[in-house]
Amino acid sequence: GELARLAANLLLGVGDGVAFAIEPSLVFASSGFLDAMVDAFHELTGLPGGGRERFPRDQYSMDLSRRGATAWSLEEDQVLFGDLPITGMATVVEEGPGRAGVAARVTVELPTGDVSGGSGSGGWDTAAGVVAEKSSGRWTFTGHLDGVYVDAPRAFLEAGVDVGFLMFAGAGAEYRWSDTTSLLLQLQYRSSLTEDVAFEEIASEILDVGVGVAHDLT
Repeated sequence: GELARLAANLLLGVGDGVAFAIEPSLVFASSGFLDAMVDAFHELTGLPGGGRERFPRDQYSMDLSRRGATAWSLEEDQVLFGDLPITGMATVVEEGPGRAGVAARVTVELPTGDVSGGSGSGGWDTAAGVVAEKSSGRWTFTGHLDGVYVDAPRAFLEAGVDVGFLMFAGAGAEYRWSDTTSLLLQLQYRSSLTEDVAFEEIASEILDVGVGVAHDLT
């Protein structure tokens, strides 16, 4: 199956390097049509496919079960509200010659998502971290480190799945090819979600590599 997420990021600056952000979102999952493209990518790169080859194409199944109990499942072909993160940010160090800009942030995620539908956790998740950014000529480099405390959903606990503290880290680079186009490279690390599920993509640490192009249409 495939997952689409539509989000709006609303940012309010209150002065002196302090800002608040909220990110309402909608989630939609379906059997989709991208399996052939994804399979071709894995065949071309040789990267692991997470067992995709064991299942027929363009079928839908999103659930997590343990000990005969379903810890999580996501409804198909329904538009659902996601949980609502509210973030407060404050500049700690202003960027300057030979010095990166550093900001601290704290996030509280409100349980506005649909727990039974699979788009919400039903709990109040919290996170704190730091972000750094430094520009030099056409290049901009970024990095972040965040710790997240997850309020495990009741269904997780009933299935014997414990998700407590998670660590996220990342680094990125942007090269401004022109006034309207940039080339992007990003690395993202995520610690193991839980050790209670014998599934590699969940029980193992993950390092994602992303490349992209950003173009200003205005």
